[in-house]
Amino acid sequence: MQKDLKTHFQATHGVVYLVDAADTLRFEESKKELDKLLVAPELAKVPFVILGNKMDKKEAVQEEDLRFALGLAKKGISSTEKINEIDGRPIEVFMCSLANKTGYIDGIRWLSKFIKL
Repeated sequence: MQKDLKTHFQATHGVVYLVDAADTLRFEESKKELDKLLVAPELAKVPFVILGNKMDKKEAVQEEDLRFALGLAKKGISSTEKINEIDGRPIEVFMCSLANKTGYIDGIRWLSKFIKL
């Protein structure tokens, strides 16, 4: 990562990561970028909220599929196990539609519970 980004991360109290849930062709790229953020030492204790945007589109995936694509779920024999923390850091996924103004407020509300200024 660039040096200026690392300096910026030092003042970060939470991360909002927005993913286009209707663009499955870019999920691999989104996962790689998310993984870079998750291993950044400056963000080791920072909570992450993932917003799966465009749930209003017919091609948008469900939360379970987005979680799996981003490595935030493990598929088992009978169900999917959600990953809600990584190395003690809270992480949660909320499906939303910014165009329809739905879902993202729940994600921001969830994130605000972990931010102590």
